Amino acid sequence: MAQAALGPEPSELQPLRSLVTQLGKRVAREKADSLKVQNHRLLAHNQELKGAIADIGSHQTDVYVYIHEKLDEYSDQIAAYEQRVAELEAEAESLRSDRDRDIAKGREDAKQEILRLTQEVDSLQDELARVQEFQTQREEVFAELDAVRAALKQEQRGREEDRVSMERTKIAEKQRLKDEMLRRVQEAKESILADTVQQLNDTTKRTLAENEQMTTELAYQSREVEKLIDYVDGPRPSPGSQEQGVGRRLAKGCG
Repeated sequence: MAQAALGPEPSELQPLRSLVTQLGKRVAREKADSLKVQNHRLLAHNQELKGAIADIGSHQTDVYVYIHEKLDEYSDQIAAYEQRVAELEAEAESLRSDRDRDIAKGREDAKQEILRLTQEVDSLQDELARVQEFQTQREEVFAELDAVRAALKQEQRGREEDRVSMERTKIAEKQRLKDEMLRRVQEAKESILADTVQQLNDTTKRTLAENEQMTTELAYQSREVEKLIDYVDGPRPSPGSQEQGVGRRLAKGCG
């Protein structure tokens, strides 16, 4: 009943239990065998005494006394042996009690160790889950950083392309204005040469006025082109507003 209440016996305690049981049985068996041999000797000696009694009938009284003394002596020895047997049985019972106590303690220790190991496994599993979650978040952050880097590179390439395009537009516009100015100057020269002497003064005044107006216009166009370059090199607005601003400047310059 005690073993059933404690639960199944651990496999590592079974050899100890078997060894203790065998030891107790062996001690009891050896003591029992020793007592049997001694009893046989006593019986044989009693038989010898009986033969001696028959042979010494003339000394019956002395023999009777002797026999009783021997019987008392042997009775004392038998009592001593019986006491020794009882002591050995008590010792065997004590060994069994110690064995049962050791088995119970071993089971309790094993139960505590299993509990400790289970708690340690649970703790390690929680730690592993936290590490896996951190790894997942780390991969997501790196993926977002890569996407941001790619977007920044794309935006940088777009700004560079816009800057080059605006630079080309600026150079082309300067060249156009220069060609226009040279053309008008040439036309003015040709007109002056074609005029008559009477119209020379009026034509000269008109040409000077046109040249002054052209110079003013060229200066204005140059300022607008410089503003356009500063706009391109500065913060980049949305594509729609950028195209509208460039269109207004070009339209204003050509007007």
